[in-house]
Amino acid sequence: MDKKYVLALLHINTGGENNGISGQTWLQKIMYAASKAHPELECDFAPHIHGMYSQRLKYTLEELKTEGLICMEEDDEDGRRPVHLTRRGHVKAEEAIKDVKPSILRSLYSLKSVFSRLAYREMIVLSYTKFPEMKEKSKLVKEYEMWRKDAALSMVKGGKISRSLGAKIYGMGVVEFDDYLDSLV
Repeated sequence: MDKKYVLALLHINTGGENNGISGQTWLQKIMYAASKAHPELECDFAPHIHGMYSQRLKYTLEELKTEGLICMEEDDEDGRRPVHLTRRGHVKAEEAIKDVKPSILRSLYSLKSVFSRLAYREMIVLSYTKFPEMKEKSKLVKEYEMWRKDAALSMVKGGKISRSLGAKIYGMGVVEFDDYLDSLV
């Protein structure tokens, strides 16, 4: 994967803390979704134990880290290993972003805006629902089934996703799901 796309993603300001990404798992999911809309991102994703995964993207992250352009912090209790630009990385990203098509930048902004607000379980549930082809080798399929209803409710109530997507995740029709949500209030 071309480094400019990762630099652009990390540089995009969605109003979050330091513009970073919650972890490599989030970054993999965002770039997979972006590559589905923009095949020119060329990110050889395959099903993996945590869903969609690109070894090429992993190597790109390692190169950016070695070059001193990004920091990848230690994992916390939720498996988050935040990824963010260094000062030098911000300078490089400002240069690189000029070579990224506006349509790709819009997609990256939109995806980062959504994914940066998601807890780990919500991120897994949303990713596996939107891209079921990527959960076939996942070690989290059973968890996905256990988490999806609570995650659907929390994402809809938190304004993170639409009611129609929440209904799909929950496994109900939209009208039935709306009625169910109304009954919870």
